[in-house]
Amino acid sequence: MLKYPVYALCILILSAGTLYAREVSFTENDYNWDYVKKKGDIKIFVSETPESRYRTFKAETVIDQPLEVLMEVLLDVDGFASWLPDCILSRNLKTLGKDRLDGHYLVHVIWDSIWPIKNRDFIIEVVSQIFWKDDVVTVELISRDDSGVPVAEGTKRLKKFYSRYQFTFVDRNHTHVCYSMVVDPGLPFPRRLVEIQTASIPYKTLKGLEKRAKDPIFRERAVQELF
Repeated sequence: MLKYPVYALCILILSAGTLYAREVSFTENDYNWDYVKKKGDIKIFVSETPESRYRTFKAETVIDQPLEVLMEVLLDVDGFASWLPDCILSRNLKTLGKDRLDGHYLVHVIWDSIWPIKNRDFIIEVVSQIFWKDDVVTVELISRDDSGVPVAEGTKRLKKFYSRYQFTFVDRNHTHVCYSMVVDPGLPFPRRLVEIQTASIPYKTLKGLEKRAKDPIFRERAVQELF
């Protein structure tokens, strides 16, 4: 049985209905993670990616926050640009679940790319899921190319993006967090050039999440949801 409050479960129930087709699928058994290094308390790994020439990078650590506080940060979709690396803008296009606590959204993101690559905009479906027996919840961000949302001026549409947060309960004040990401810019650039930007994103994401979660507003929101 999961040990954290009912609130933490409610925000992660998949909304009813059919999910949209995914550009990138994730099956843990398809990945062979190689340990790269440890930076502070964060371990970094890399794996070849099935059906892609770009590698998937992963970072993991334990954050000194309850799981539901970290989830409040992810539910604050319009605030992504304040902590996600290279995110210039994010906006919630549509809540696909019954309400925000389902954790199921359609989001428009603009990403600052390194020169000479144009800034990318992309549409992602955010899907949350719970694995009861393992005390684990996941949040997947999956690119979609069928949204009908116009490409932002001065950018190019990024069609293949996948990232995944995995939260594992440690105790009431600590959560093990694993974040993995792969991006395919759809350009004939060498893999190394693309990975100059993408390789560090999982590490920066966990650092940003940890810092953002310290804002008292997220603990206040989590407590309010309990009552």
